[in-house]
Amino acid sequence: MHIYFIIAYEDSCHTTSREPGETVVYEAVDDIVSDDPHDRLTFPEEIPNSLAPTGMPPYKMNLKSGCIIMLLRNSAPTKGLCNGTRLIVTKLQRNIIETKSVGFENGETYFIPRIPLIPSDGNMPFKFKRKQLPVRLAYSMRINKAQGQTFGKMFIYWVFNSFFNDY
Repeated sequence: MHIYFIIAYEDSCHTTSREPGETVVYEAVDDIVSDDPHDRLTFPEEIPNSLAPTGMPPYKMNLKSGCIIMLLRNSAPTKGLCNGTRLIVTKLQRNIIETKSVGFENGETYFIPRIPLIPSDGNMPFKFKRKQLPVRLAYSMRINKAQGQTFGKMFIYWVFNSFFNDY
């Protein structure tokens, strides 16, 4: 019998509202990266704020202590902090979060800072830089990111043996 749960939540506000404790809101700082000064006038600040490119954290994240998050960047591969690593939030600060690993190096404490991220998606009319925590909120998941799964989707795959009784 194999049971696989693949669950990913896009709406972090809805998910953390069920958890006890105080919610901390992390808003990113977006900046248009361009040699042309007119691009800043052409594209107002709200445009990059509303974008959610693949592999990028959302503009606004709501986190609570005890939430499970997934790392979106290779921070320290030798220590197990790779893209897709699950961590539990233990302490929330202004520009850094304290986490514990769930699996590899189980229980080890790591600090995740806000870092500047530039999306590699070439379909946008401008380039921008987002300074945000390189994480996404995630719950109970078993996922191979190389197979194209993204956090914009929710998918549950459950295989089990079942039987029916006739009365």
